[in-house]
Amino acid sequence: MPGLRVLPELKDRLAEVGVVVVKNKGTVLFRVGDEVTGVFLLQKGEIQLRNACDERVYGNRIVSAGAVIGLPATLSGRPYSLTAEVTKDARLAFVPREVMVRLLKDNPNLSLEVMRLLSEEINVMRAAKLAKPREASAN
Repeated sequence: MPGLRVLPELKDRLAEVGVVVVKNKGTVLFRVGDEVTGVFLLQKGEIQLRNACDERVYGNRIVSAGAVIGLPATLSGRPYSLTAEVTKDARLAFVPREVMVRLLKDNPNLSLEVMRLLSEEINVMRAAKLAKPREASAN
């Protein structure tokens, strides 16, 4: 499944305020339950996102350049709900949580874009859950 469409203005701002990191295939950026540190803008490579707790709801997704990873946890301040693993060597811009929150407070248009992304993410998850065949109950 492709990554969610991120508008250029948000990508540009994240790249501007982020710290560039390079990660090799097999590197885990974060795991389910890890304390949140911030978001990653994937500039090059691929990342696999998976929910080890319930793959029926989220499954496994591969995202590519332009995807923003870790957004829900970063905004809520709660631990990451997914595991993110590099599947093709990656270049990312890492934006710490405090910087991301301040960026959104100072830029209402970017806040609206993030709300759109989160809404799109919810729709993708719901569609995936509805597409899975329901298990027949034994009576």
